[in-house]
Amino acid sequence: MNIISASELNTVLVEAINKIKEADTVCFNTCNFLYTTGCRFSELNLDRWSQDEEGNFIVQPSKRNLERTFSPDELPEHFRNCFEAGNLFLYDRSSTTMERLIPRMLWPYDYFVGKQRLITHIFRHNRFKQLYKVLQSREAVHTKMGEKRESSTLHYIFSEIKQVRSKDLTQ
Repeated sequence: MNIISASELNTVLVEAINKIKEADTVCFNTCNFLYTTGCRFSELNLDRWSQDEEGNFIVQPSKRNLERTFSPDELPEHFRNCFEAGNLFLYDRSSTTMERLIPRMLWPYDYFVGKQRLITHIFRHNRFKQLYKVLQSREAVHTKMGEKRESSTLHYIFSEIKQVRSKDLTQ
């Protein structure tokens, strides 16, 4: 078991996303969206999204958190195009599929916070940590990410991510 830094986690995720870019377009689009936005997997649903008069994108969150606003340049171009077309057919919204693919992307390691294995949520943890490095303010990250409780923001920013050697994925 190894505790990895925010920089190491980001590097692992970028390498994993780049590995699947050519192999699986749908998985790439989904992971790139989660990586870029820090949204929960359940928020990858057009019913949760709208656009305001200035062209900003607004997501109605899950888990009773606060809505979040993204400027167009904060979202992947592919997502913006799919939003305008009203169809996310090139995004995988099956948690079963993602729970199978993401561990394969991250192999030979699994990642944990405490005893909880991170699969799609690893992108959310990473986004909080990366924003904190840039914004240097817990309050700014809290507002940007739309968490209702400050304690959740602190958890995402400061939780230790453990890297553990994976079991054989062929089992």
